[in-house]
Amino acid sequence: MLATQLGLQWNYDETETTALTSSSDELLFGPSSQQAKELLELIMIGDLQGIIDYAGQLEQLEAQLQPFAKQVRQLAESFQDVKLEQLVKPYLGK
Repeated sequence: MLATQLGLQWNYDETETTALTSSSDELLFGPSSQQAKELLELIMIGDLQGIIDYAGQLEQLEAQLQPFAKQVRQLAESFQDVKLEQLVKPYLGK
């Protein structure tokens, strides 16, 4: 309504993200269930810097986690907490 009254057009910045699935829709290598739980706790309290720092720790921990950690960092830097939660939750029961 505000945009109509002021004659504005909203421009949305679209962040390109890499999906963490293979062609067969299987999850790629991600965090352990404990790591996912810790990451989800940071997401739930909104600690974006903590999320970014934790992603860095995951990258250092194991090279196979780098694509996952990169995605986490990108989402945190663009304040996409819902997408972060959706990304992490499948790894909780792993």
